[in-house]
Amino acid sequence: MERTYSTIPVIDLQSRQELAKEIDEICRTIGFFIVIGHGIDEKVQHDMMAVSKEFFLSPVSIKREVTGSKDYPY
Repeated sequence: MERTYSTIPVIDLQSRQELAKEIDEICRTIGFFIVIGHGIDEKVQHDMMAVSKEFFLSPVSIKREVTGSKDYPY
């Protein structure tokens, strides 16, 4: 049965029961989720968000300079 989501789902990595199944379903239905319980320092998270926002606010010409590869398409 396919679920309907009204918000971005939150994934808690400390609760691993059926985690792979849940992530698969979320990726197939809406494509986004939030991960918690990962242990990554808040400063690292904040810095990554700042860099990400800076990149996505950049002109398209700059964003097009970044390309994925067969081994790492992200």
